[in-house]
Amino acid sequence: MTGYQKLIADPCSANLTRSFANSGGSSIVERTRTSITLNETIPTETENGYILWFPSYHGSGSEPFAGQNWFYFVNSSSGDKPLNTGADPLGLVSANRTGRWLIDPAHSNLEADSIFSTGRTIAACLTMDYIGPLNTAAGQYAVVQNFDVNALVDSKTLLDFPSVDEVFDYAISRGRLPLEGHQVLWRPSDEDCKSRSVPASTGSNTAKIPDALFLSGDDVTGQTSRLNEVDPGEARGICIAWRGVPPNSLVFNAVKVAEYTLSMKSKAVEVPVISTAPGLSIDKAVSTLDKMMPGWQESALRGAGALARKAMSAYILPSAATYLSNSGSNFAIMDGEL
Repeated sequence: MTGYQKLIADPCSANLTRSFANSGGSSIVERTRTSITLNETIPTETENGYILWFPSYHGSGSEPFAGQNWFYFVNSSSGDKPLNTGADPLGLVSANRTGRWLIDPAHSNLEADSIFSTGRTIAACLTMDYIGPLNTAAGQYAVVQNFDVNALVDSKTLLDFPSVDEVFDYAISRGRLPLEGHQVLWRPSDEDCKSRSVPASTGSNTAKIPDALFLSGDDVTGQTSRLNEVDPGEARGICIAWRGVPPNSLVFNAVKVAEYTLSMKSKAVEVPVISTAPGLSIDKAVSTLDKMMPGWQESALRGAGALARKAMSAYILPSAATYLSNSGSNFAIMDGEL
């Protein structure tokens, strides 16, 4: 199993390494993490909700006319849907009415004053922890491993996000609230793993923004939020939903590993191009994981990394020509290919 396959299966702690690049060259690989504790921002109505993330994009968070990729919604009713109207655009008003757009973990690395120009997500995971009293733990969870963008769109580009109950209907995996925590891993692909910049605000939702999956609206001018990528291709999200859970008792962590391209304004020296080894691709790496570790995209959080490492150790590592190990730090400059 290659170093990159280990990183896909364990984004939180596996050694950092490059993916199988579509085009060669050196890159900087970094792991970023963002924690969301519902009781820090939402005082009530957190009994039911979901958090949905499309990791290959780097969204700007809850601001008008900006590119978005990460969203959460909570409500006292599991049957209510988040609104998306001119007065209440999706993701912009309140978490229990319209839901809220969140700032992607990689966003700060790609802002205007950053030394990086683009970032390509190569691994990601979303985890959920229950932090309330054990004697009051209750409720259910559901996980969608590969959320289709088409399930979020009505009438061409208008966003119509689901209720909590609809997410549960869509999910194959569901169960009682896990006290040990739970995680879902993102499934990368050659098409989805593209180098993307941070989507700048347009000031109007009539214009398209490069490198943005969704475009937030504006309640001041009466603009709804909409789909920005008319043809999102293989863009797939990961989602965790819950219902009947005690209020203010969940915390979420989003971990993203990305390859960043240095901006010319950083005065970095251009590096030589390194050709990709024949026959290697992200799709093949993921396909091999499916065969080696069926169900690798979802697991209980406690011990998940150890279980993944144990499963990986059962396989013979490839030759030095196709495997690159490194220090395992959260920041690494990689000149190799894997």
